[in-house]
Amino acid sequence: MILRFVLDEDIKPLAQLWFEGWQLGHADTAPRALCVLRTLDSFETRIRNNLTDCLVAGSPSVPIAFVRIKEAEIDQFYVAPQALGKGNGARLMSATETWLLSRGVTNAHLYCAEKNVRAAGFYSAMGWTNCGVVQKDFETSAGPYPLSVIRFEKALSA
Repeated sequence: MILRFVLDEDIKPLAQLWFEGWQLGHADTAPRALCVLRTLDSFETRIRNNLTDCLVAGSPSVPIAFVRIKEAEIDQFYVAPQALGKGNGARLMSATETWLLSRGVTNAHLYCAEKNVRAAGFYSAMGWTNCGVVQKDFETSAGPYPLSVIRFEKALSA
């Protein structure tokens, strides 16, 4: 899977991908107050405000996956619902780890919602270590939103 930087024509489809992926992974278990803040517009704004941190896979305006990196953290990791179950998550993770290594990151981390069993299982299967539950503030349009999440870590190597 080849990752590239986000183009203008990617922004709206990426916001839709992220919105749908967030709903799939979090809407049933996240606090209602957070769900209210996770609108389609909020995802578009977050992409526009973090263009240099976002990488996308797929043709321009037809993304199948994206990842957002914050230094050594995989901050967001989503595969389009129609692309799930086809090995795209594993390919995205491999490409992301390679990209992190190319930037000098050898110890990476990410956070996963406690009740997102599918994602937690995927990260474990990809060699990430569950380091336990921590409190983390997540960005929202209303300011930081604290949640208990699982921290995963991985030592990266070529």
